[in-house]
Amino acid sequence: LILGDHLRFAERPLRHPEFIVPFRLDSAAPHEIFLKVSSSGALQVPLSLTSPEYFWQQDRIMTLLEGGSYFICLIMALYNFMLFLFLRDKSYLYYVLYIVFFVAALGTNRGWSFQFLWPQSPRLQDIGIVFCTLVAIANACAFAASFMRLHKLAPRQHKLVNGMALACVVLALVTPWLDYHLAIQIMVGFSLTCSLTLAVVAFAVWYRSHSRQAAHQ
Repeated sequence: LILGDHLRFAERPLRHPEFIVPFRLDSAAPHEIFLKVSSSGALQVPLSLTSPEYFWQQDRIMTLLEGGSYFICLIMALYNFMLFLFLRDKSYLYYVLYIVFFVAALGTNRGWSFQFLWPQSPRLQDIGIVFCTLVAIANACAFAASFMRLHKLAPRQHKLVNGMALACVVLALVTPWLDYHLAIQIMVGFSLTCSLTLAVVAFAVWYRSHSRQAAHQ
């Protein structure tokens, strides 16, 4: 039996985002099960052996919890989009786009996009994970720059953060022509770099503003 995200979704034994293999074992006899696992990207192999009844019961609970978390995020996105329409502050729009692409990245990584959007294209599944994550990072950088008013408080850092956002967008657009393993490495590298950079810039802006306030007192 061959499983993997390089196969079309319909080729799985059960149509489920996870790799589920139904089989029967004679409890009175010992069994040996051999697995060969390989991946060009990050690899996680959580294994569990359970009865069908227990599996589907737990699966319904987890699906409801997961769907609820997605629903809450999308409600937040809708609320902030309404604020953007009324206030015309670009920060809200960047935040909305960040939430939408963050949820899309989570859903794609979980396998829901593969099941419902492009079940015939494993390549789109690989592209979708990297593309949505990079666009989410780009909007996070744009939101941070706008929210912290870097163009006024820290022009150099504003250029740096906007440059990172632009680089993420460019990389997201060229993802279809990149090797999956390379694309994953770039995505992880940019995620760490942008997160650390934004944390340092936020602290620097806070410290500078605090120092100015103390100097005027």
